[in-house]
Amino acid sequence: WGELPDDIDPKTAVEVLDVYGAGSHVRDLAAAAGTVCVLGAGHGGKLALAAARDAMTGGTIVAADVDPDAVERVQRLGLCDIGVAADLRDPLGAIAALREAGAPPADLTVLVVNATGCESTAILATADGGTILLYSMATSFQAAALGADGMGRDVRMIVGNGFAPDRGSYALDLLRRDRALRDALAGAREKEPA
Repeated sequence: WGELPDDIDPKTAVEVLDVYGAGSHVRDLAAAAGTVCVLGAGHGGKLALAAARDAMTGGTIVAADVDPDAVERVQRLGLCDIGVAADLRDPLGAIAALREAGAPPADLTVLVVNATGCESTAILATADGGTILLYSMATSFQAAALGADGMGRDVRMIVGNGFAPDRGSYALDLLRRDRALRDALAGAREKEPA
């Protein structure tokens, strides 16, 4: 249970509360500096990007998504430093696109896409010794574990639990404070069919 705020549009509040764990976990996992790579620029991805920006004092934030409009939006609004449009189900193509855009291997990679088959991209995007937050329910945890093993990659994988002790208060507070996050969510809503 979480309290629905009376100062935020109920539809927006429910959208944020649906994915609030992504923001809370990223806030806790992101280092003050380094690289955070968010794979997926939907609601959860936007919240993860905003939480990374909130938690970090330096470093690089990268967003990647198959939808070039979503990538352009988060980059234009300042939620990321580097934006890449790529099919995240094609790990070699996606990594080539990330590197070509100047994205370094990530200290923290957040997999928050709604498509299957993106585990290998998350593994390859992450630096040795880095962390992957598997927040997407489309993730095959078996493919992630066996993929890292087969690739010989030393990465720590965390299954993203949708619950966090703050019960969404951090995400709602971030929404109140972060105009870019509000604008990104409003822009996504405008693209939805009536």
